[in-house]
Amino acid sequence: MKLVYIVEDGSGNKKIGITGDIKKRMAQLKTAISTGIVSVMVSDFVENARSIEKQLHDANKMYRLSGEWFSDVVDFGDIEFSYSKIEKPIKIESEAMEFLPEATYINSYIKNLGNLFGLTTVAIKVLMCLVSKVDYEGELSLPRGIREKVGKELGGVSLGVINNAITELVKKEILSRVGSQGSGVYSLNPDFFARGKWRDIYYKRKSFKVTMTYIDDGGEGKREVITEQIGADIIQMPAQTPAE
Repeated sequence: MKLVYIVEDGSGNKKIGITGDIKKRMAQLKTAISTGIVSVMVSDFVENARSIEKQLHDANKMYRLSGEWFSDVVDFGDIEFSYSKIEKPIKIESEAMEFLPEATYINSYIKNLGNLFGLTTVAIKVLMCLVSKVDYEGELSLPRGIREKVGKELGGVSLGVINNAITELVKKEILSRVGSQGSGVYSLNPDFFARGKWRDIYYKRKSFKVTMTYIDDGGEGKREVITEQIGADIIQMPAQTPAE
């Protein structure tokens, strides 16, 4: 028999998992989560822990970041958890290389990508939500209902703002429309996001290069970003100030 646990890290992300030894599991997570452990919720020992874990994953899939990591857990099903708040987050003391949850890497990557392409804050947050919803082929179905759900996930952002953010991502060529204008299906740029069979990804990507040039305009300076893919036209992003 095992128990179900929900651990919250210092970034507010949550991990849903199962274990037969919560003390041992906490010790393992302590060395794997660089942002510290803020709280832990633990169920009683149950015979169907694996099934309950899957139910919780499915119930909170709209918040999934990657694997067992979620930006939030709002549906606990019928499970009762005991809750422990850790006033002083557990930190890694070792100076050795730290292994972060994959979700942390993804969030950092998207923020850096957003800064590189000069995305608005809303567009960056929308992109984080969309990446968690992409299918195995790297495609997204975004009908009105899904867009409204994304708005709710971001704290009540209006449908118009979500639409504008998606349009911004398309203009920056981070997203591309699949099919007709009103199909509601989009594809993530495979040069930035890879999912599926590696052979398919390889043929989608072929070769990719990013060139950044910092320009001294007598003021704060500007940054020019050029992306180039062999066999495709050169895509040049508008010059921006480094602070952006």
